[in-house]
Amino acid sequence: MALRAAPEPEPAPGSGTSINQQGSYPGWTKICALVGLSMGLFSVGWAFLGRPELGGDLAARWAFFQQEFSSNRVFWAFVLDAAFYSLWQAVLLGSVPSATSAQRFIPFLGLAAHLLQAKSTPEQSTSSNSSTSSASTS
Repeated sequence: MALRAAPEPEPAPGSGTSINQQGSYPGWTKICALVGLSMGLFSVGWAFLGRPELGGDLAARWAFFQQEFSSNRVFWAFVLDAAFYSLWQAVLLGSVPSATSAQRFIPFLGLAAHLLQAKSTPEQSTSSNSSTSSASTS
């Protein structure tokens, strides 16, 4: 069977912790945080300010929100997913020493802020991994 992941990096001598426990992330983390943050802020902005001729003014949007909240089961599933995401974000960021309490308890924006401030590790070379995986497949 092919190798699915690279082996865990060895901890630094005397540190006793792995790289992930120190709060380091891959180099592409900041790009993903920026894209996610941009999409989230655009969605919130569109909900309040976007094209009133299509969605009505803010009062009409609020009335639609209340109607969906009281009658649509799919809407409730989405709301519950968002609530569980918020709780899970608090749990996951609670185990990261560099995360602040504001980053833990502000859904979505706190996670994006944490990822933008996080240290990045250099990407490992894939040449050694590709030779190992090609030898194991033959």
